[in-house]
Amino acid sequence: MLRKNLVIGFLFICIVSQAQDYIYKNFNTSDGLSSSEVYDITQDNNGFLWFATDRGLTSYDGYTFKKYTTKDGITDPVVFNFYEQNDGTILCSTYNKKLFFYDPDKREFSPYTYNSLLNNIPGNYTFNSIKVNDQCDVFINFKGLAGYVILHENGYFENKITDTQGPMFLKTEIEYPNYTYITNKSVGDNELNAHTIEISNYGWYYDTIYNSNKDQIVTIVNNKIYLFNTLHKLKQVLVSEQNILIAGEYDENHFWVGLEQGGLKIYDYNGKLSSHLLPKESVTKILKDHEGGLWLTTIDSGVFYIKNPTVKNYPITNKNQNIHSLTANNKGELYVGYNHGELYKKRNNNLSLFWKPPYDLLHNKVRVQYYKRDSTLLFQSTPFLLKSSAEKIDVITNNMRINALSDNVNYPPLMIGKQIFEYEKDSVFCRTKEGFKKKIFDISHADDGYYLATLSGLFHHKKDSLYDLGKKNPLLSYRIDDIDKKGDRYYLATMGAGLIIKDKDTVFTISTENGLTSNSTTQVYVPREREVYVATNNGFNRILFNNDLKNYSISGFSYKDGLPTNEVNDIELLKDTIWVATKDGLYSVPKKTIERTNQITNRDWLRINSVMVNNVEMHDFDTLHRLSYNQNTIAIGYSAISFKNANNIMYRYRLLNKEKQWNSTKNKEVRYIDLNPGTYTFEIQTKGGNKTWNSESRYLQISIQKPFWKVWWFYSLVSLGIILIIYSFFRFNVLQYNKDIIREFLRLTLKKIKGEKHIINIKESGVEVRLDTSTILFMKSAGNYLEIYTQEKMYLVREKIGSFEKKMPDPLEYIRVHRSYVVRIDKIDQKNHKYVMIDDQKIPVSNKYKENLDKIIL
Repeated sequence: MLRKNLVIGFLFICIVSQAQDYIYKNFNTSDGLSSSEVYDITQDNNGFLWFATDRGLTSYDGYTFKKYTTKDGITDPVVFNFYEQNDGTILCSTYNKKLFFYDPDKREFSPYTYNSLLNNIPGNYTFNSIKVNDQCDVFINFKGLAGYVILHENGYFENKITDTQGPMFLKTEIEYPNYTYITNKSVGDNELNAHTIEISNYGWYYDTIYNSNKDQIVTIVNNKIYLFNTLHKLKQVLVSEQNILIAGEYDENHFWVGLEQGGLKIYDYNGKLSSHLLPKESVTKILKDHEGGLWLTTIDSGVFYIKNPTVKNYPITNKNQNIHSLTANNKGELYVGYNHGELYKKRNNNLSLFWKPPYDLLHNKVRVQYYKRDSTLLFQSTPFLLKSSAEKIDVITNNMRINALSDNVNYPPLMIGKQIFEYEKDSVFCRTKEGFKKKIFDISHADDGYYLATLSGLFHHKKDSLYDLGKKNPLLSYRIDDIDKKGDRYYLATMGAGLIIKDKDTVFTISTENGLTSNSTTQVYVPREREVYVATNNGFNRILFNNDLKNYSISGFSYKDGLPTNEVNDIELLKDTIWVATKDGLYSVPKKTIERTNQITNRDWLRINSVMVNNVEMHDFDTLHRLSYNQNTIAIGYSAISFKNANNIMYRYRLLNKEKQWNSTKNKEVRYIDLNPGTYTFEIQTKGGNKTWNSESRYLQISIQKPFWKVWWFYSLVSLGIILIIYSFFRFNVLQYNKDIIREFLRLTLKKIKGEKHIINIKESGVEVRLDTSTILFMKSAGNYLEIYTQEKMYLVREKIGSFEKKMPDPLEYIRVHRSYVVRIDKIDQKNHKYVMIDDQKIPVSNKYKENLDKIIL
């Protein structure tokens, strides 16, 4: 027995980590942005993102950034804001007060027709906001000016700029057109759909956010946020310490505020702060894309992208983030054991250092496990084994080297190293007489002993004997890294066989063939009998079993869904949050996020971008309906938009009338070579982030005309000509003297007329092969087998030479020169009465077939 020889009491150590945060990816000029000073962002109806900067516009399709300047049609390089219109076009404002439109359908820029009318505004005032009503009238107000102007659809300029004498009010017209402006006229309480706020300074920023679903209003003036109730009565005023740059509606329950060097804050309509993003940046806009990702534009640092805003990161400061194990006590408190030798505890939204070794232990990993049976938290970092209760830490022993702590929280704690140890009443007992030679990764209680997870599979230790269970079932011979037990079932995380489940005498596996993201699994976590989590090197999976524990469904979560890495080391479930330990740190994922990964996203903006015919780009796809016979090499370019998973989008396509089966690929182009004349329909679908294919296909019609010598009238003329030629030969008695010449003439003539490939199906070693007969050099008989020599290789088929010769689709092309040889006439290089030469090979000519050889003309 190893007795407790050292007791050290610790109180928890101060917080040394930063708060929870989102997982950001930053884009700047090195990635392709026009500038890192970005004012606005929008997503057009083709799925492209657009960024307004002080150096022009930039678009992004998930693959590449593309820049636009005044040479492309924009009216000024400094573009401030986007205003999406009902018809899909985007109105853009600029520094020089010259508006322009972008049409996503035509992919063209065009200046606003009445830009010259804005010259009537005195001074160098910049736009504060722009609204366009249903009649296409443009309402514009300016920073530093009271009132507004209207550019009517018919070109009439209406100036409603007012003076600034006396008290000033911020007025909001809720319905027409939901517009806010400064005025010196108050509005009475009896006026419907309007309200006012008396203000003293209006030079910085002002706007109103109207929530039509909840009939609530938020008004921003300078650094103050006014919240009104459903009766439009003021209920609260929030004051910002940083300058408010801009604000907007986030969703039906929240609004956002962009701050100068204060990040972006999201509030609910009662004024409660929900999230604070990029707290040190000057944020100008936030956008949620079609996949639920968030994009934030900043004045100094370009653009930040959050792939999945439901995933949060909990970093520790200036330390390696690689986590070895997780556990939670009965109070729902999470403990995190790191590979660098420290143990942390989650407190609120931070990680606090809970324990560190008293001296450098060469970064020994921390194994931690809470045992409900004894209400005990044990953790081990070689050579220490420690116990914690009520924030006090006791060292059980400082002389223990083990590989794992058992995960069975309702059983006495087990430890495995060279031997088996059991913890009981603050002491450790050795349960084996001799040490193991095998490396053991985990241990679990079993009937009459213990199950051991080893490099060589699952072993059963009982009565000081070791039994290899892999000899009875090959599945149990895979490397096993982790064992969990729930009820009568054992769950085994393997290297190569996915998750193995041992249920009494039944053993089965759940692998990639069943929907698991990887067969290389590292940990298994079973919070309840019908719910299992599996950590892999390709994210993690949740498996939900039906009541019979036989049928199940699988959902997965990995890098493409928002994790920063695919390498998951451990999993813990607390209420409705999944805690994920990775090589890059600790992350939280709501359970409802996992459920959404199985939902189908139909909006992928799949489109056919380009078509090349014989390496020439076709700008008008209608011309594909009447291609000539020699325009038969076609390359089709396509793409879908995914910012989460752009380089891993799966496509499937088929060319109807040529192929029925789907072809799957990640490439964005497919090429068809030497298409036969006919009408084809190219069909393509995408899977994107879904598990099933999107049923919405894109189609492209292609029609290749026949050459004139293959149409009916040409066949008729040729047939008539052949008849006339044959008749002429007969007429002048050539037939009886020149049979061989006629044969060759007919062979060459028919070959020229038909001009088509001849295919014969052969079977070699049980495999069917489609063989182009024009590639055959000669055939050699070998008993009941036939050797077919082509330009590329020799095929051996089980068939006699005579019967095979009769099957040839172009018999005129072949001649027998020997009882064992048939040669293709147009492949003969030399001939005499003893042999013919084909591709440097000498083929013998027998006396019986010399006359056949005389019939051919080289």
